[in-house]
Amino acid sequence: MDIYVINLDKDVQRLHWMEQQLSAHNLKFLRIGAVNGAEIYARHDSNWSDPRRSHLGAAETGCLLSHANVWRSIAQADGEHALVLEDDIHVSDDFAELIHSMSLDPKEFCVHKLETFGANVTLARQPTYAAGNRKAYKLESNHGGAGAYILNRQTASDLLSYIDLFDEAMDIELFDPNRRTIKNLTIYQWVPAPCIQDFLLGESKCKKSFVSNIRGDRADERLYSVKRSPKYKKILKSRLRTLYTRLYSVWLFPSGRMRRRIEFG
Repeated sequence: MDIYVINLDKDVQRLHWMEQQLSAHNLKFLRIGAVNGAEIYARHDSNWSDPRRSHLGAAETGCLLSHANVWRSIAQADGEHALVLEDDIHVSDDFAELIHSMSLDPKEFCVHKLETFGANVTLARQPTYAAGNRKAYKLESNHGGAGAYILNRQTASDLLSYIDLFDEAMDIELFDPNRRTIKNLTIYQWVPAPCIQDFLLGESKCKKSFVSNIRGDRADERLYSVKRSPKYKKILKSRLRTLYTRLYSVWLFPSGRMRRRIEFG
């Protein structure tokens, strides 16, 4: 399986981190130079000045174009499947074993999501794929982030045919069934997730403390930004969310679905 890492020219430290991490797993990768969205905006690129995309920040636009460039490489490659990684990803200890043991459909119009935002999501109750101690379930609700996913060559080609219609951030266009342009794209969530972005690691000793290139430039955050809740409210919300997730999962049971928090590990 080909592995592609998206990396801005300025982010030398991030590239070094990915080299170090993937080399430890004996995995080779191809670097794809990320598109600098600020430069796109500065030259008033007519392809991305469409009013439908006016709410997207420069970093969101750069991210969208960067992933599209990876898809072009995948569509032209010989391999049936490819792994796409952003350069702030942490991978699990068994990552190489997982990648090598996966047996995926090369013709299905789908994306396999390998990362987690630590979110509670709705999944099909029965898994579709399995590899090692991990299983892949159909994802039926939004799950943010486009930092680690697998797609086949045909899916990459098909996604490119839609790229001019995309008017939301990359992770929304891939992983939000209610807002994305493509409605018939199947998403599989691997559980537990073998990847996580650096900023989500909390106080972990493995955290690299990379400064995000896109957070703060997210349209959703600009539109819905609110003051942080006091600590006691966060704790209360967390406990209520756990209870809600369990009750919601019970309610979903007859439909063959479940509600589950996606952990990294």
